[in-house]
Amino acid sequence: MPSRPTTTELPIAAYGLFVTLGTRELLGQPAALKDLIETLRPLDRDEIIPLCVRVLNVLAYDRRFRDSQLELVAYLPQAAQAKFKTFLRNRQPQYRLFHPFQQLILIHLAARYAKGQTSEPLPPEERRSRWAMASIQINDNLVKDLPSRSTPTKERNLYLFSEEVVRWEISYPSRPVHSLARVRSILLGAAEFGQPYVEAAARLRARFVQQLGLDFETIFNLTAFFTSWWQLQSKKIPENPDAAFIDRRDWLSKCSISRESLDRYVDRIAISATDIESAFERSGVESPFRDVLPFRSRPILRLDEHRLAYLCPQFMSEKGGTDLLWLLASDPGGEKQSQPFIQDFSVLYERYVRSILEAMAPERLGGTYIPNVK
Repeated sequence: MPSRPTTTELPIAAYGLFVTLGTRELLGQPAALKDLIETLRPLDRDEIIPLCVRVLNVLAYDRRFRDSQLELVAYLPQAAQAKFKTFLRNRQPQYRLFHPFQQLILIHLAARYAKGQTSEPLPPEERRSRWAMASIQINDNLVKDLPSRSTPTKERNLYLFSEEVVRWEISYPSRPVHSLARVRSILLGAAEFGQPYVEAAARLRARFVQQLGLDFETIFNLTAFFTSWWQLQSKKIPENPDAAFIDRRDWLSKCSISRESLDRYVDRIAISATDIESAFERSGVESPFRDVLPFRSRPILRLDEHRLAYLCPQFMSEKGGTDLLWLLASDPGGEKQSQPFIQDFSVLYERYVRSILEAMAPERLGGTYIPNVK
């Protein structure tokens, strides 16, 4: 009889899994939104949000969670620290309490509920303790109830993917060098495809001037600067969490882009702490624990008149691809978000893909490329 094929099961360590714990596991009581509000209420919004941003940038750098995070764990109450140590006795799975998606959620909630409602300023130790406590309270609220066992496997997998994909994306920043070059080629190299494509590309380039007051070349160059700056500075972040901060007074002083152009661009991609709550209200998000769309639209935080920070390096990296065109769209919110670039870009991108297929056939595809087959 033929032997049955065998499969090799990899140990759990091979998958590099990490489990995040909340107050349910560390203090025996799951936290609800009202508990988070009570934790955040005494904090000052303008102090806690920069702290979250610094931690988020450090966690984005350590995206494989090689650091034990014990320095951050030390900010938690003693009972939570003691319980966490009992989890560390197991070698697998590995446990981490803090992660980038959690800090994005905390930035949103701090903008809403951190009112600084105390008669005296909180001492630094209590500020850090409340930040750490709010972080693990968020962990309690991130996962919905799983589908029932009777749900078909494909539907369960799709559900899990839809729940986790944003968190996965935040942990693995893209490298937009190739995608930036692709968008530039499509919008500036349409002449070889013929007049209809030249006109579509010209209309798209004109939209940048009409809607943002900046030409496509300037938009492209500024996007390249912003998407690459964090990557260039990220190695310094473990020693200096502010390493990737941007000071507009001198950031581009040695290039030909004016401060006025930089400010126009920043007006489109940045958000201030005072605007976060209203941005989420307009977007109509269903849950503060799972939706970060306003931050995706505006991934840069205005710290003050001059300084900028990365709310989420991954979301800024996305602007280096076709997401660059979403600068032309309206902010999330309202009945329907305007997307005026879709028609022209769809035509151009289809022609770009066709040019790739034409270049590959017949040598690499072994056939003849025939477009528009009905």
